[in-house]
Amino acid sequence: MTIERLTPGVIVELDDPVMGGNKLGLVDESGVGYFDLLDDGEIPKPIQAEFNPRSLGPIETWIGGVPPERREWWVQAWRELSRRRLDILTLARALRWGLDNQSVDIDLIEQMGREASQRIQAGRKQIAQAFSGGGR
Repeated sequence: MTIERLTPGVIVELDDPVMGGNKLGLVDESGVGYFDLLDDGEIPKPIQAEFNPRSLGPIETWIGGVPPERREWWVQAWRELSRRRLDILTLARALRWGLDNQSVDIDLIEQMGREASQRIQAGRKQIAQAFSGGGR
């Protein structure tokens, strides 16, 4: 296992070995760990090179890649999602999905962010069941 170091506080995209596909995480203050959920008692997981981590940078830099004529909409979308009290990772997942899919439906963007966070929680349940013997 090779551990990588990234800038603390940035969003990282990694392969998800449990659920398949990719997942987003928040790099911890050490730069060698990340959180994929922000619940009480969470501990960071190591940023393993085997999961192909890719720094996406801070969320505020993502808007810079949007065509100028759409930037104001994305700033407003970010504000609206923030008002909806999404945690920072669900917010990041929502915005990333919206940007990747060029969606301007704020409710759909929120839904996809929530579903991405629920996928992480489902993966956790699968792991817990496997270790408790309930996955047999």
